[in-house]
Amino acid sequence: MRKSLFIVVASFVLIGVLSYFIFIEKEPTHIIGKVQIKGISNLYFDLEQENDFDMATAIYYGISTESNLTVAPMKFLIGTHDYIENSTGFSAASVDSIVYLTWGDTTEVYAVYDLRTGNGYPNRIESWEDEIQIADSLTEILKHKKPYLIANWNK
Repeated sequence: MRKSLFIVVASFVLIGVLSYFIFIEKEPTHIIGKVQIKGISNLYFDLEQENDFDMATAIYYGISTESNLTVAPMKFLIGTHDYIENSTGFSAASVDSIVYLTWGDTTEVYAVYDLRTGNGYPNRIESWEDEIQIADSLTEILKHKKPYLIANWNK
């Protein structure tokens, strides 16, 4: 009886593990979650992570409404060595039309986006210098109301 129970349980575990790896291989990314933006109701940062692990695995961000209308399409945010399962370590807030995302330390900005102009960071525009200039100018606007914020890309 115990031997047959062990075989059944082991079979289910093996099938579950194999199914998990098969699923991971088929899906290029997994959803980390949504992070509600404080100060703007019904607006969220959407986070996804690549499933193909390498030296660093990409995390992507986008911005959407509660009804899943895209405000800003998915863009590369940062690479990490960690497998992120949920959005609990992320936080988002706004100052006027500028929204920003932090990870871990709520004073360290990883992404910033101006809802009025559509400019943001990271954005992966052709010129790295132009992208950093946009990021720094948006961060300076944030610092007028929240001087404790620091830009992750300037560390």
